[in-house]
Amino acid sequence: MSDIPRYITTSQLEVIRSVLSEGGYSDEVWATSPPNSEAQALIRLVQDGMGDPIDLARELEARFGSENQRSPALRRSLDQLADHGMRVAHGLDSQTSIGANE
Repeated sequence: MSDIPRYITTSQLEVIRSVLSEGGYSDEVWATSPPNSEAQALIRLVQDGMGDPIDLARELEARFGSENQRSPALRRSLDQLADHGMRVAHGLDSQTSIGANE
């Protein structure tokens, strides 16, 4: 790994803050030094090339969980699958059917 610092842009920081806020986490990325672990993880992902807010939200939820069982990231993912007419088995429910053909 290189010792050269990698920076993020203001627009990337806004995406990170939005994903943190929607996931139920503090969006005050620089309120503490160093940034909280959730923000650090997202910053690393952005620096490694991940920029899609949905992908970042999924990673946040996978690594740190969610404040509620149906977080915004999960709802967006389920909505995307529903747009394709797929059925989803959610871990907390019995099979949940989603889709336009119901």
